[in-house]
Amino acid sequence: MFVLSILIEKIRYIKFMIFWYLPLMFLAISPALNDATTLFRSGLIVLCPLIYLLWVNIFFKKYIFIYIISLILIVSFIASFISNNQNLYSFLLGGYGRNLGILSLVGLLITLLIYSEEVLKNSASRIIVSLNLTTFFATAYGFVQFFNLDPLQWAEKSYSIPLTLGNPNFSSALLGMLSIIPLHLTVKTQGLKKYTNLMHYLLILLLIIETNSFQGLLLYSLNFLIYILFLNWIRIKKFRKIISVSFAGLICGVFLLNFLKLISLGSIIKELYVDTNIADRLNHWRLAIRMLSDNLILGLGIGDQQKYASEYLRFEDAKIWGNYLHPDKAHSLPLDYFLGGGIFAGIGYLILVIYVFQKLGFLRYSQQDLSHSNEGIVMGILWIGYTVQSVFSPSHIYLDLIGMVAAGTIIGFSLKQYINSKRQIDDK
Repeated sequence: MFVLSILIEKIRYIKFMIFWYLPLMFLAISPALNDATTLFRSGLIVLCPLIYLLWVNIFFKKYIFIYIISLILIVSFIASFISNNQNLYSFLLGGYGRNLGILSLVGLLITLLIYSEEVLKNSASRIIVSLNLTTFFATAYGFVQFFNLDPLQWAEKSYSIPLTLGNPNFSSALLGMLSIIPLHLTVKTQGLKKYTNLMHYLLILLLIIETNSFQGLLLYSLNFLIYILFLNWIRIKKFRKIISVSFAGLICGVFLLNFLKLISLGSIIKELYVDTNIADRLNHWRLAIRMLSDNLILGLGIGDQQKYASEYLRFEDAKIWGNYLHPDKAHSLPLDYFLGGGIFAGIGYLILVIYVFQKLGFLRYSQQDLSHSNEGIVMGILWIGYTVQSVFSPSHIYLDLIGMVAAGTIIGFSLKQYINSKRQIDDK
């Protein structure tokens, strides 16, 4: 009986981890602490995967490449920590308000392995259920904030829909990434469920518009276009014709309206330029590159960019940023890895991203066409959305968590397909 009770508890914890991990992490905020949206989350991101490893052994040779990349990242950040005499707190927990330190990085990498193993041994259906629940929570809480019913008093009251991420840019990106869930369910369900999911999909668009952030609109549109391509609803050639005709019609319409003085083409371009914060992002990137040029080998320490940023500011930066003297992120996750741990950490991160895309490509062109794999479509698009937003955004620890879940799921799919293909060859 004792052994049986242990097994029952083990099964319960595994189900808890897979079903509830993402939705509960969405709600894991700590209003009483200064870092309300990240500190508590970063602790759970470390503890939950480590506890999970007590029950499930995932250290197999099939993950050797992931182990090597993880080791490169960790060793690079440790070397940077020693070289820069970095504060132990910031090394372990990361900078204030971000909390992406070495501990949370380890937790994210273990999460990738956990979800890969879940798909390999079972399926991705429970992960999809978890993401659907997360999307529901995010939408529901978004409308709580939309109608000014939020019991929590956020520090920045001008933010209309910060969700539990504390910033509309992050919440917009999250909603844009998760929009693939109700879109997929709209296509796959019938009857009342179809219309309910369609309504959910449209409500997410309303919330994204309310955030006044371009990231969500970009990801929302990107999800829709890629989903059409994956499903092969229309032939590629026909799709290209539709896109070409639509784009040409849009351009002609804009020029016609501009000619008739109903709208100003210059004002449209200027408005788009302002909404996307292109100038500000480019300035962050230029600053990061200047900092990196002097610290290419070992970087400046994980999460410690703000300590050195003021030394590299120029007069042109002051005209744009004013008293903003301590930028703590490069507004590009790849650049943050280069800055935090040097060239080896940056290259290691890029290799990991490329590796996941390679596995996604393997799924797409293997015998098991990705267009027939419901979970593969969703997780592939989720990973693409995460990668896109991470290129021009400082990202958020919760967005990183979803990215690692998507990456792990894709790797698990690829391994399962490889094993199945090998078995078919052996049987012949």
